[in-house]
Amino acid sequence: MRVAPKAYIGGIQLADDHIQSGCGMNVMYQEFRVWKRLNERSCIRYCCLRDLGTGRYAVQSADFFYLPIDEQQRRQLDAQFLELFMEINPQERCAWFDSVEAAIAAHDEEFA
Repeated sequence: MRVAPKAYIGGIQLADDHIQSGCGMNVMYQEFRVWKRLNERSCIRYCCLRDLGTGRYAVQSADFFYLPIDEQQRRQLDAQFLELFMEINPQERCAWFDSVEAAIAAHDEEFA
């Protein structure tokens, strides 16, 4: 029986299905947002992904909002999320974790 080689990106081991499918081109993701209030005038929106094949989680980006809300900024950040998703394979761009809480904590630590 042939064993598939292991591949790593940024010290994170890729799942076998990502290696065999051309580094994520056929991988499907669920996008969702997690919100964190900073105070009564600001918050963070974490733009998260769940890999439907592995069940692992990543934070692709985090957006900061302040009152008053700027609609143009919100639209620009939404467009940026899509551009990042399409231009850079999420398997290469993001670190992946077994829980969304761990993904958010790692993102916060990296960008602190």
